[in-house]
Amino acid sequence: MSTDSTTTGTEPRDGTPPAAPQPDASQLSSYPAGYTCPPLTTEVMLQHGVVAQLLSAHIQRLREKAFAAFPYPGIALYQFIEFSGGLPSYPRLDSLLSLLRAGGILLDVGCGMGSELRYLRSHSGIPGEQLFGADINPAFIELGHELFMDSPESTGIRQGAADIFDTRPESSWIVRELKGKCAAVHAASFLHLFDWARQVEAALRMVGFLERKKGNFVVGRLAGSRAAGQYRHALGDVWRHTPESFAEMWREVGTRSGLAFDVECTEPEILVFEAPEGEKWSLPAEEQATQFRFCVTVV
Repeated sequence: MSTDSTTTGTEPRDGTPPAAPQPDASQLSSYPAGYTCPPLTTEVMLQHGVVAQLLSAHIQRLREKAFAAFPYPGIALYQFIEFSGGLPSYPRLDSLLSLLRAGGILLDVGCGMGSELRYLRSHSGIPGEQLFGADINPAFIELGHELFMDSPESTGIRQGAADIFDTRPESSWIVRELKGKCAAVHAASFLHLFDWARQVEAALRMVGFLERKKGNFVVGRLAGSRAAGQYRHALGDVWRHTPESFAEMWREVGTRSGLAFDVECTEPEILVFEAPEGEKWSLPAEEQATQFRFCVTVV
């Protein structure tokens, strides 16, 4: 007894499956090019770890690209994106946010990839147009745009190449546009690059960007030492501070600038870097390296 086969109308009568459609990439152009994840799609992808994996891979790729150009330990250890050790850990963060929400301008000296600037912009009431960043190497700024997938137009943040020691308006955009206009200057991992004399000069330049008004301040963090003094590094001779020597330096800055300052420093921490992979790096033992945060307020 035979049974008739049923056909769908799309198969050949001999039962052979239909040929697969031939790929034609040009047909894709007739469909929408862009895609925005709907909220539910984003939620599901987040729950399944897709976004975290893509973000980690993106950050690692930028870290490798940056380190190839600038082999600094801070880049190798992902400090450019580890917000917890930056502004969120500053005791005077609330005061800084209040200054900015009142319309104050901030200049980030040695801004690198601009992570701290974007952190500040993420707070309500702080538009990007009040935030400025300067770094001597413009490649850092371009890497920052690649890292955050943004642009000056999308953030409003103004960043550009500048040398803090250049005092000429004709060659320094920060001198032309910001001298005497800032409510706050931020300097993270910057002052410790220099010896005492150069640190004083850098501090004077930063103070010069402040509006001479009580309550405005310079805020940041730096590597110090349990024994203040000058140490030899690959970059040259550098001065490592204790909170006491740091306050002494600012007394010199006050004498030369004609301003009075209140200098606050956090308790120094032993400076040991810990990479996400768990490997710990520290500075030479003889340096007795520490790290502390500071806020120098005009009084």
